Amino acid sequence: MLRAQPLAALGAGLLCLAMGVHDACRQPGASEREPTFTKTLQPLAALPLPAGSAVALVVPPEVLVGGTDRRPVFFEAVWRRPDLFWSSFPEVGHGISCRYVVVVGPAVVPTPWRQVWRSGHLTLFERLPS
Repeated sequence: MLRAQPLAALGAGLLCLAMGVHDACRQPGASEREPTFTKTLQPLAALPLPAGSAVALVVPPEVLVGGTDRRPVFFEAVWRRPDLFWSSFPEVGHGISCRYVVVVGPAVVPTPWRQVWRSGHLTLFERLPS
């Protein structure tokens, strides 16, 4: 029984080595390609907001390609600016409690908001004091 343990450890080590070599040599697959919104969300790095600000991300359905899943866009925004507190909304409306809203694509914004910043396809709005 004691001889099986070193052989099992050696086998596991060789398997890990083979898997590492396989991963190093393979080509990236379709799921590992650059996300669709990478270039669109690049201006988030220059977003003029202090760290810790609560921001709502609005991605209208007409901006999404191939469905209504906003999660990839939201995760990309969180990845680009982890210093902000992000929340996701389908449209700018009264349900948003954040002071700031970033809209991806064309923006039609209700009265209590004003445009603060624009870069590329991104627009930053600030809620006007009531």
